[in-house]
Amino acid sequence: MSSSASRVVTPGRDLAGRMPLILSLPGTTSETQLYAEDISDQLHQVAASLAAIEERCVALLALHASLASKHLAVVSRRLAAVATIFLPIAFLAGFWGQNFNVLTGSIEKGWPAFLVLGVGLSAACAGVTVFVLSRRGWN
Repeated sequence: MSSSASRVVTPGRDLAGRMPLILSLPGTTSETQLYAEDISDQLHQVAASLAAIEERCVALLALHASLASKHLAVVSRRLAAVATIFLPIAFLAGFWGQNFNVLTGSIEKGWPAFLVLGVGLSAACAGVTVFVLSRRGWN
């Protein structure tokens, strides 16, 4: 019990548990004994209730952490799949965007080469990546 209420209740419960000490004080009567026992019982009930509430709160926090972790894992898996698909395409786009004139002469003369190498290679890369990921069971 770490709440401020339990910090107050627990010492009071422990003090009320010293019934013989309370009853040995001068001026105590049978009514004092009944009153002290009643206070002791109530403090024990309050302390037990606070402990039960604390246990429930700890269980709820653990459940929340578990659900948040599961959600984070699903999102991370999806982001990894997207990155796996687009990383090779980005590499190909950067490569052909910088060096296409050098490799094929010029874009005007090499439209078939541009379509096959630029567009076709990117589409093939994406298709192969999606195929491999689907065979591995990625969502």
